[in-house]
Amino acid sequence: INTIKKLGYKPDMVSDGKQAIHQLENKDYNLLITDNHMPELSGLKAAEIIRQTVPPSKLTIVLLSADVMEDFSDWMDRSIIQSSLSKPLSISNLKNCLKKWSEFHNT
Repeated sequence: INTIKKLGYKPDMVSDGKQAIHQLENKDYNLLITDNHMPELSGLKAAEIIRQTVPPSKLTIVLLSADVMEDFSDWMDRSIIQSSLSKPLSISNLKNCLKKWSEFHNT
């Protein structure tokens, strides 16, 4: 979260998928970076629930995962998530992701 702040963004942070869903019900966001492995509700499951009411044009969902062998392209093909980032996360990859999706929402 500190790295995201240093890059000039104003992130909010929650500790699990259920809290992310609740936060999105109370505040508008254009980008959600969610970890695949969270307590209570995985990032993918939370993304699936969120997509029932929030389209990709309003909210980009990026999945953060240490599952290097897992292929998330099916989730992207179905527009559940728009991108994924691998752990360990490099600052360069994070910066490029934030720039890409913030430009997408500002056009």
